[in-house]
Amino acid sequence: MNIVTKVYKPEFEKCPVCGSKLAYRYTVSNKVIQFSSGHKSRIKNLGYSCTNQDCKASDVIFTSQTASKFCIKGYTYSAKVISLITILKMEGYSREKICAELALLGVEISDRNIDNIFEREKSLLNADYKKNIETEYDFMYSHYGQIRISIDSLTIKGKRFVSIRDSFHNHQLGLHIFDENDTENLKKLLHEYVDDPRVKSITTVRKFTDFFKILEEVVARDMEYIYFIKY
Repeated sequence: MNIVTKVYKPEFEKCPVCGSKLAYRYTVSNKVIQFSSGHKSRIKNLGYSCTNQDCKASDVIFTSQTASKFCIKGYTYSAKVISLITILKMEGYSREKICAELALLGVEISDRNIDNIFEREKSLLNADYKKNIETEYDFMYSHYGQIRISIDSLTIKGKRFVSIRDSFHNHQLGLHIFDENDTENLKKLLHEYVDDPRVKSITTVRKFTDFFKILEEVVARDMEYIYFIKY
């Protein structure tokens, strides 16, 4: 199979703190990812930093939020594959049956990886996201004078997975699952992340998507939106 290489760098060219030009430093990750379509792609996530040594963010390595959403740290499977595994495990599928389901999609995986992925996702779903919001938001604001987050939404088998990360250091703040049409509870959850007036920027899906329309309605104020790059 011919493996296509996709190279990603930060979705902005200037430092979000001081406005200086960003410069390439090193490749943060470079690995082959299996997608739910059965295709494999090499995803290279390039790290950049501010060229102004006096900037508060001069030690931050900025990466592509797009690549980060494709590549879950520690795994070689796309977020959609990982979400599918999580749903099937929650529905009571055995490891062997999940492996068989994924094989039909062209995805190769061991039964041990099934368990490892599910345990990791379960821990994220059960994490104290409200404490993460408080801790990470205060840290970002005290260090950089602003809060920047990344919000991704994907739907699979009637469920919506919503992942929120800190855009400075790519820390996972929360992972949530809703029924696909449960807009009311989705909005309540989003308010917990975006109502803080210190939030300056959100990296997310593009304007024409239904999720963006929901997010924009919840935010209801001027906001800098940065969009994931289309694969």
